[in-house]
Amino acid sequence: MAVIRVRPAEPADALRIAEVHVRSWQSGYAGILDDAFLADLDIAPRHDRWRRRLAEPGASSTWVVELDGELVGFAGLGPSRDADLDGQVWRELMTCYLLPSAWGSGAAGVLVGRAVPEDENHFLWVLSDNHRAQAFYRKHGFAADGAVRPIELGGREVPELRMRRPAN
Repeated sequence: MAVIRVRPAEPADALRIAEVHVRSWQSGYAGILDDAFLADLDIAPRHDRWRRRLAEPGASSTWVVELDGELVGFAGLGPSRDADLDGQVWRELMTCYLLPSAWGSGAAGVLVGRAVPEDENHFLWVLSDNHRAQAFYRKHGFAADGAVRPIELGGREVPELRMRRPAN
């Protein structure tokens, strides 16, 4: 049986988080975003951003999940950036990615269970065409709240929808 462990991210995790970030986008957004855009994603700039982010204390927090000792995913949270959701009441799940090789392992569920406590209000934005992710979040109590916005990714505009999970 696989051993799944969730812990706070450390600066030394920056490169592996960047690798997970790129690889998960390339698989998870295939068919949603432009193939050339996904193929051109580069780990180096994400590594720099993650190294800086993990080195500075602040309002956001990042968790990693390990599967049999290997870092396979991460989740980043912070106060709401949405004007209609008070940042003192709502926390935003800003990133949640897992290596495709770990999909179906249970690691993502353990990660969300630890990083996104049920006794707090949480929301996230997910690409409207990312039905796999939406199903995962619904399984963990999130529901679309009707908010939709366009974002630009890879030179094209794609819609996102917001999902919320109020505290239990």
